[in-house]
Amino acid sequence: VREHAQKILAKGWSIGLISVGTLADTELFERLQKTAEQNGAHLHLLAGAIAGIDGIAAAKEGGLDKVTYKGCKSPNSWRGSYAEQLIDLDNVTEPTVFFIGTAREAALKFPANANVAATIALAGLGMDQTRVELMVDPNSKKNKHTIVAEGRFGEMTIEMAGVPLSSNPKTSTLAALSVIRACRNSVDAIQI
Repeated sequence: VREHAQKILAKGWSIGLISVGTLADTELFERLQKTAEQNGAHLHLLAGAIAGIDGIAAAKEGGLDKVTYKGCKSPNSWRGSYAEQLIDLDNVTEPTVFFIGTAREAALKFPANANVAATIALAGLGMDQTRVELMVDPNSKKNKHTIVAEGRFGEMTIEMAGVPLSSNPKTSTLAALSVIRACRNSVDAIQI
């Protein structure tokens, strides 16, 4: 994203982005937004491993007051990440929260694990107003995602338990399928 996105947008070409966490870098976000606007291009942020982004974005239009994202993965899914500095992944015996902060902090500290937090934030209240809790569960075989949102629309809770991608346990199979859906939508006459 850092190396190629601006060059692509400058050509007037649109991009489907699944590594949404890179946009936690405010300077990069603003540069890409400006380039897209100046060249008639679009930066499509894909839902990735989470459902309900349409509901969060719609709720934002009518007054969204609070959004919290809770992510829970197995120890193997957190290996090689900043989580190893916060918790001993080899000796976790029960579900344990090891990070509480903003979506921006989560995306910057956990770039391979917290793209969902950034996507939820950009659909809703923003990087600094979206609360994030990250957890490790030694008994989990799935990547669990929970979004809780409140506002003038009412309340919503979205829960998912995604199968980790076999080639990369830090992400869910649904994230890859989200890319396929975006490709189909780019050519289909009717989109949903």
